[in-house]
Amino acid sequence: MTGVGRGLGRAIAENVLAEGGIVYGTSRDQKTAIAIANRYKTVPIVTDMRDTVSPQLMGSSA
Repeated sequence: MTGVGRGLGRAIAENVLAEGGIVYGTSRDQKTAIAIANRYKTVPIVTDMRDTVSPQLMGSSA
């Protein structure tokens, strides 16, 4: 998911977790990505969704 660091994205992520789902959040900077990963007990994903290449690479490594 994108936007899980705050606001509506975070609220949606919290609901997904409450239902037993797994949340992988992304961030453009490593510090925030690590904080998100720690919150959701996943791995940090640093990517810029505005870039045309980064999201494609992220999907191919899943």
